[in-house]
Amino acid sequence: MRTDPPVSVPIPAGARPKATDAAPTPPLADVRVLDLSRLVAGNIATHGWTESSGRMVLDVLADYPSASAFVITDISRDGMLVGPDVEGLVAAAAATGVPVIASGGVGTLAHLRELAAFPQLGGVIVGKAIYENRFTVAEAVGVLS
Repeated sequence: MRTDPPVSVPIPAGARPKATDAAPTPPLADVRVLDLSRLVAGNIATHGWTESSGRMVLDVLADYPSASAFVITDISRDGMLVGPDVEGLVAAAAATGVPVIASGGVGTLAHLRELAAFPQLGGVIVGKAIYENRFTVAEAVGVLS
């Protein structure tokens, strides 16, 4: 969820922060799910989605053949309810045998129907649309079943 101004959370004394948006660099042992946040033109975003890693999503997929899933978030659409990047997601799914989970942009049941038309996609993450009561979880499951 985007906020303006950005939310600031103090880190307690003695806490050891862990970066969760660093550019993936192989090899990582035992990767199960890799979250790839995508900037414009397929570049992976880092540093809180503010910088490009210089690596392309399609190139990174091949670095993790044993991953259980890739969550791919189009950050230009995340929380905007404007629809997912279906073309980019389908291209990613075609480039790997690992399930691709769509994230970012879903705002309507029609968006879910569009994603459901591509069986090579392994799932979808929906946040703001449900939070804003645009549809229910039951309605979403019904569309995806």
